[in-house]
Amino acid sequence: MSVESPEFTPSIDYTTPTEGLGIVDELYNVAQDLRAGEVNNLVSSAKAIYEEAAGLAVDPIGGLVGMGVEWILQHIDPLKTWVNQLTGDSAQVYGMSSSWDSISSSLASVAEELQSTAQAAMSGMHGEAVRAYLERQAVVTSAIDGVSAASGAFGEALTKGADSVDSIHDAGVGAI
Repeated sequence: MSVESPEFTPSIDYTTPTEGLGIVDELYNVAQDLRAGEVNNLVSSAKAIYEEAAGLAVDPIGGLVGMGVEWILQHIDPLKTWVNQLTGDSAQVYGMSSSWDSISSSLASVAEELQSTAQAAMSGMHGEAVRAYLERQAVVTSAIDGVSAASGAFGEALTKGADSVDSIHDAGVGAI
């Protein structure tokens, strides 16, 4: 077994090509979910499609203009960059989350490698010094596993933070 190297992920952008286009984006997301075999979101997507269609029926011109402006703010630089600076860039936070998950996996592989190497190296040996060494290795391995778990938890927290940043971003764009 070899030790995994952690990987730095600068940014993960989950923006869809239709993001900002209201009902078109909802239909695109439904198609992507169906293609992936995910049916859990279909009820909420159907509700969102119904709400978008009702909004368009009430004010078709305003709805279309709003979708166009929102799409521009989501996709066209420098406006996209300015909105990200104002509301936060969830893609960067998702990237940091992925990096911490990679660190967690790497530390877990280090602990596993250390434990298996210590056991293999001392397999034919007995005595007080061997027992003390294996106990110390177990303490070190446990500490590395603890840091690995903490890194994974921090990555999960960053994912939730990125979801919040994404929601704030979408609300900001919608308000503009």
